[in-house]
Amino acid sequence: GNGIYIHRSSSFNIETFEPDLFNIVSHTVNDITNLPTQCKHGFIVKVTNSNEAEQDDYYLKFVAENGLDGVGHWEECVKPLTKTTINAAKMPHSLVRNADGSFTLGQYNWAIREVGDELTNEDPLFIGNTINKVLFHQDRLTFLSSNKLILSQPDQPGNFWNKTALTFSATDRSQIAASSSQANTLVDAIELNAGLVLFSENSQYLFTTDDSILTPESAKI
Repeated sequence: GNGIYIHRSSSFNIETFEPDLFNIVSHTVNDITNLPTQCKHGFIVKVTNSNEAEQDDYYLKFVAENGLDGVGHWEECVKPLTKTTINAAKMPHSLVRNADGSFTLGQYNWAIREVGDELTNEDPLFIGNTINKVLFHQDRLTFLSSNKLILSQPDQPGNFWNKTALTFSATDRSQIAASSSQANTLVDAIELNAGLVLFSENSQYLFTTDDSILTPESAKI
């Protein structure tokens, strides 16, 4: 295209005396309108939006039509060097019935973090904590961990990440805490028509939503 890709192993500066003719794009931009329509395949930029807050930052990767460079499009991606996987060895395992009637016990294929970073798409709240209960609720795989209720994306039981870092999505994972004045570890749950009844050693709660569809914004305990 009409761009020049320049790189080196150490930091360097580039400037132009003709800003009306040349647009310089580094690894950070304030406005997506500054991004070129032709670029190097796999080139990643951080869109900051505002300098005051990091919560509205997100990352875009250029995907060329020919897989090399040139014409293509920008799509949301994960921050470079961010841990994307969940350690399957430390997670609940799956028992699968095979076609011949036998069963196979093994690690489950958990989804990876595909967008955002540790702030805009944080680790699921069961990471580093004990999972006390595993159940299904409204097509979501659900874990009880500490005083937290963590639900996967609907119809994707292995996906405990947000779909996008740009905005709230109805299909995002849901994480919510049962607040109390004392330590309150959730240990069990029963599904009813009104919602999910949660039990701790000293208390009980009702997890429900005012909408017909359970979303991260409508869920409450």
